[in-house]
Amino acid sequence: MSLKDTLTDRAISVAKRHSHTEVTPAHVTFAVLEFYLPPRGSVDKSTVDAARDRLPSPGTAVKPPEISPDAADLLARCTSDDDALRSAMSNLGTQPGSAGLAPTSTGGQANAQTTAATLDKPQADVLSEALADLDALIGLSTVKERVRELVAMQQFNTVREQAGLPKVGTGLNLVFTGDPGTGKTTVARIVARIYKGLGLLASGHLVETARVDLVGGYVGQTAIKTQEAIDRAKGGVLFIDEAYALAPRHESDFGAEAISTLVKAMEDRRGTLAVIAAGYTDEMAHFVESNPGLRSRFQTFIDFPNFTDDELVEIFADLAERNVVTASPEVLAAVRASIATAETDDSGGNARFVRGMFEAMTARMAMRAAADGTVEAHEVVAFNVADIPQQVATRRESIGFTGLAPQ
Repeated sequence: MSLKDTLTDRAISVAKRHSHTEVTPAHVTFAVLEFYLPPRGSVDKSTVDAARDRLPSPGTAVKPPEISPDAADLLARCTSDDDALRSAMSNLGTQPGSAGLAPTSTGGQANAQTTAATLDKPQADVLSEALADLDALIGLSTVKERVRELVAMQQFNTVREQAGLPKVGTGLNLVFTGDPGTGKTTVARIVARIYKGLGLLASGHLVETARVDLVGGYVGQTAIKTQEAIDRAKGGVLFIDEAYALAPRHESDFGAEAISTLVKAMEDRRGTLAVIAAGYTDEMAHFVESNPGLRSRFQTFIDFPNFTDDELVEIFADLAERNVVTASPEVLAAVRASIATAETDDSGGNARFVRGMFEAMTARMAMRAAADGTVEAHEVVAFNVADIPQQVATRRESIGFTGLAPQ
């Protein structure tokens, strides 16, 4: 689903929640800003509250709202994170809390999204807010501890450097290991903001990439694509998801060219660039060992463990709360029972399973509400046990989930 389609659905949902007959620019503005709350972005809650205050009073509509021409025009401009945020803030005007907005940029690639940290706040505020967002994540206790170790170590080295002493220990580059959906991308975004708050990186933004964004199809193209991604990450963090896919599979694999370009940049741009590589534990060990330069530059590994069923239920409840959908204790108990008996493949587990279950239940709730030909407001705000599909997905017992719907 495109960004425009996603934001359109969210704007319609906002209008439905307020029983409005029409989706207006005010609904779109609120939907956009709410979409970029942490952990997806860094929009301040006060900014979202200001947008909420601009919404019309609750109505009495019982049919799905129609999109007004002005709202359609605003949505048409939501072709990238930057454009969506810029358009929403322009429509909102200078409201209290707007200074806390942290726009994002896609960098021109579907899988090379750039999430910018707050640039206009004092470093201490950026750091404290990033650490607060880290603490708010469900589970991940060992990950949080390791990140705080990194913070302490970087502060330790800053003081040593100011005293004319040599730095000790690790640099800024990290390897995140674990199953898909365990929060690696979410924590990477927070780490980028932490580096900004510590004064280690100028902007603290995160550029998200994968093999397709770095490796070309012919000789010479890969170095150009990789360098472009590196340039976009200047002053921030280059995040490489499933980085093990860069490890050469055969002699003519251009992944080796991407790694060579990356290794050079990690040396030449120390202090202005950090790289976080992520993927499965065993595969990432092979990736780091595939090039001597990687071994010397990736010295800090953080493992993202699996989570319990209870934490998974907490994640589901968090998703429901964020989307203003009531999940009763009875529903949550049924959700837990479904989770406990499910199995997944590697690509469908973790938070992806939670998100998939939530979306499937939302669709069933929508069908239930529309069954009599009339959708009423009270029918779209609470789950029933019957909304839980018999087979949402499958989940291996060894795979866990993480909170705040990481990507």
